[in-house]
Amino acid sequence: MRTITTTVTVYSFDELSADAQEKAVANIQEKLSGASWDSHDIEDISATMLYALAAAVRSPGWDTYGEGDFPGIDGVRLEGWDLEGGQSINVAGTLTRENAPALPWCAGIGSVNLEAKRDHTYITVEDTEPDCTCTDDVWLSEHDAGCPFTAPNPATAEQRDTLIEAVRDALRTAWQAGRDELEYKTGEEYARQQADDMEFTEDGRFYGVQI
Repeated sequence: MRTITTTVTVYSFDELSADAQEKAVANIQEKLSGASWDSHDIEDISATMLYALAAAVRSPGWDTYGEGDFPGIDGVRLEGWDLEGGQSINVAGTLTRENAPALPWCAGIGSVNLEAKRDHTYITVEDTEPDCTCTDDVWLSEHDAGCPFTAPNPATAEQRDTLIEAVRDALRTAWQAGRDELEYKTGEEYARQQADDMEFTEDGRFYGVQI
């Protein structure tokens, strides 16, 4: 406790009464979710979501880097998200066996394309195209018998659906990680941590510019 003037005394959080502490925490939470919310918070949540997506698909580096220094998923970018009313995550790029080895890949499927729409991520499966082994100019004639290019794609509809659902699960995991981070950043536990470095009037109001 320290006296600023003859009429103003300021307190640390621990020096406040229980009621004043509750008011202080509520004031901090309101400020954290409003006036104090800035681009750094958005960057933190985006990093959390991208790292969670990388962990879900086992992207290279997810297990050697931390969330704060993870370099990202090669060929994939997070375009945007809505953790409240819209509950969406918008991701663009291409998932492959190299950058997403944990997905249930199968013969005949080469990649998964992600397109960031306005309120969701549109997922499409891209087939592999085997090399043509024909000796003649196929622009002028039919493919030779037995040319791999003419063989039916071995991927079944069930395998395609399984792959798409696995991508959706990974995106849901990333969204939930972002939601959890948002709740933490605006929650009571984080507010109490912030309060340790702040000063208050006796009734729990901020003293000076704090956050």
